Amino acid sequence: AAAAAFLLRARPAERAPLLAARGAGGYAVSMMSVVGESDAEEAVPAGSVSAILLAGGVGKRMGAAIPKQYLELRGRAIATYSMTTFAAMPQIGELVVVCNPEWRNVFDDVYATLPEEQKKPLVYALPGKERQDSVFNGLSAARADAGLVAIHDTARPVIRPVDAAQCMADAMETGAAVLG
Repeated sequence: AAAAAFLLRARPAERAPLLAARGAGGYAVSMMSVVGESDAEEAVPAGSVSAILLAGGVGKRMGAAIPKQYLELRGRAIATYSMTTFAAMPQIGELVVVCNPEWRNVFDDVYATLPEEQKKPLVYALPGKERQDSVFNGLSAARADAGLVAIHDTARPVIRPVDAAQCMADAMETGAAVLG
């Protein structure tokens, strides 16, 4: 199974080589260390993370009439659970949704219902032919001054904020982390 979240720490000057290395497998990755919830929140400055939410897959293996991330779960599209989780986290400074334009309304509708303090800047990017291309497009759309970028597959809606915060703290310390 794919990892739930993948984070990279990159200063703007370092982002170009990271983008150029897409799919090369050259990322240094460390497993998430376990830290307390308050420690994790303090380790990552508020608003310093760009959350890239991947929602561009077509779900061909699932064989459903629509992509799996847009199937409803308890009255909501699966992809929107990740959006609301990340929007509520103080570490997140922007939400970058990678999706086909025909699905933007799903995110816009949920974004409109968020409390004002959770309405981070919302940016859209187009998906690519392959997942790595979608990640590249999301990284390209993320703000240049982000201290971290968190990459999350929205077809996996049960990410807990405490786990994401721990992963972010580890990425801040080591340069990269995977939660999974």
